[in-house]
Amino acid sequence: MKNKKYALQLLKDKINGERLISFVSISELSGYSERQIRRWSKDIENRDIDSLLIHASKGKTPNNAASNTELEYLKDFKKQYPNISISQFMDIYHEDIIFNPDKSDDVYEFKLRKRSYSFFKDFYRNNGYKSPRKHRCFKGKDSHPLREPSPRRGILIMIDGTPHDWFENGKKFSLHLAVDDATGEILAGWFMPTECLEGYCYMLIILIQKHGIPENIYSDKHTIFKSPVDGNLTQFGRMSVTFFALKKKGKY
Repeated sequence: MKNKKYALQLLKDKINGERLISFVSISELSGYSERQIRRWSKDIENRDIDSLLIHASKGKTPNNAASNTELEYLKDFKKQYPNISISQFMDIYHEDIIFNPDKSDDVYEFKLRKRSYSFFKDFYRNNGYKSPRKHRCFKGKDSHPLREPSPRRGILIMIDGTPHDWFENGKKFSLHLAVDDATGEILAGWFMPTECLEGYCYMLIILIQKHGIPENIYSDKHTIFKSPVDGNLTQFGRMSVTFFALKKKGKY
């Protein structure tokens, strides 16, 4: 087991002439490499053991700390979602920006990166954002039961894209999936390296070819259908509206 304090004490004794010992011996006794021991020997002449025991990075900015440009980008992106939870904002940011090929220029220019939940939690707290509180569930008349499934197949189709190591080879792929709300039946799916328009389009084609046009399609990621910038329909949203119109007219 490594013992840094013991290694530094041996070094101190060696430098002060109190002990005849080689760097190799100190390395073997302390568990640290000879190269590390020699590096410490250059510092220990001017510093005491206690100061060297303190981690060298203390007081320095961590390498993964967010830059001002990244933080300003996040603040500007957050304006589009004034009332949203930390988890929801994190998911939307990763899907719409970090893993979106169309935003690769922004990722490079503003040095954006995937961030953890704790990072977004600090981001909310430091900027005074509030995460909507979860509703409590009570027994009796004040309870909020889960929404009932649709009464029959085909009324409502739930779609979503889920990144995961589906093939267990260390690489994540996004599965674009369509599930019937009434039965829980998986109707169509398509894999892509990232969640994207192309994946949803292929999934929609399979869905319509095999099962026809559903009455409604729903996704909790509303940016699939509408742009978060101007609220206009996306390409996928326009395609969906066109199919629904054809269904109403009996042309499909």
